[in-house]
This record gives sequence, structure tokens and C-alpha cells, in this order.
Amino acid sequence: MAPPPKYTCQHGALTLCVHTTADPSVLRVRVTKRPADPFRQALAIPVGAMLLLHRRKAVRAVTVRVFRPRINYGHVVAGGEVFIVV
Repeated sequence: MAPPPKYTCQHGALTLCVHTTADPSVLRVRVTKRPADPFRQALAIPVGAMLLLHRRKAVRAVTVRVFRPRINYGHVVAGGEVFIVV
């Protein structure tokens, strides 16, 4: 069984790692690179945001319907699930 496709995405000052799931309308996101400024480190993706997912030379644009945070380090959100418009 092949692993799910993995994408990278830039969201503001954060670099994200994005994994697909069995459900095409759900993506798992995780912060892989943070800025030095601690006030800009938490992941918050607003409804209606457009994310450009990059994988090799392919680019995929998705629109966020809901962001559900799942990974917290103290008070800093570092990942979660993004429900997208399909």
C-alpha cells in the first residue's frame, strides 16, 4: 500500500506539511517550520482561506471550510485537520 501523498504549504510565516486522508475532503496539517517571533507561531487557518499545496512540480489549490486544531504544545497549536471544499 502506497503512503498518502504529502504536500508542503506556506501559510503566513509558517511552513506546513500536509497529508491527504482516505476522505478526500479532509487533510491533516502539521507545522514543520516556525518563525522566530513567538506571537506568530500558532497555527490558525480561517474559513475561506486558500491554501496552495506543492508537491514536486504539481500545485493544488484548496479552499478551507473548517480547521480543527488537534496538536497543541502548551498554548501553541501546531497541527490539526482541515476540511476543504471538494
